[in-house]
Amino acid sequence: MSGNDYFWAQKRLMRIVNLGDTNSILNKFVAELRDVDIQKDSQKYEVLSIYSPRYLAQNHYIDLNIGRCDYLKIRYEGTRIDCSLLEKKSGPDQLEESEYKQLLGTLDKFVQHESWDTIDRDDGLEYKRYRGAGKKNYFAGYSQTIMKFRYSGKQRVFGYRKGDRFRVILIERNHKISNNG
Repeated sequence: MSGNDYFWAQKRLMRIVNLGDTNSILNKFVAELRDVDIQKDSQKYEVLSIYSPRYLAQNHYIDLNIGRCDYLKIRYEGTRIDCSLLEKKSGPDQLEESEYKQLLGTLDKFVQHESWDTIDRDDGLEYKRYRGAGKKNYFAGYSQTIMKFRYSGKQRVFGYRKGDRFRVILIERNHKISNNG
């Protein structure tokens, strides 16, 4: 064993900077897309396999101090859910940790549906139109049809469809807005 040898899973990694060899252990590590420990002599190093912003955010958002709003934007980028319009004051920062986990679970469920028709038929989501009236219409300034769905008990997510995406504009935890529409 020479001082230039690096090991992963008891297999020697040669020339760690040479990624041109498609059969190398390192390329297999990158293809497996996970974090690993690499050893050089008696020293161990944790190597993060960071292949997308989503992976980085999902696995290291606490270490990187990524806020909940930004995390939702990254996590659901390219999916049926669009959190780009969500603001801190009306978003996930107001939620307790357990409520936030319920929100994530429901948003994951939402994006895994095969179609808008299956979302519409999901009794757990209760996906439907918001019908605010007069002064009680919280979304009076929007020209889009505002929709809502349940993520837990009385808690709702409000937004509108734009193409094949649901643009989240508000997360409600107390049902005051939903009671009026």
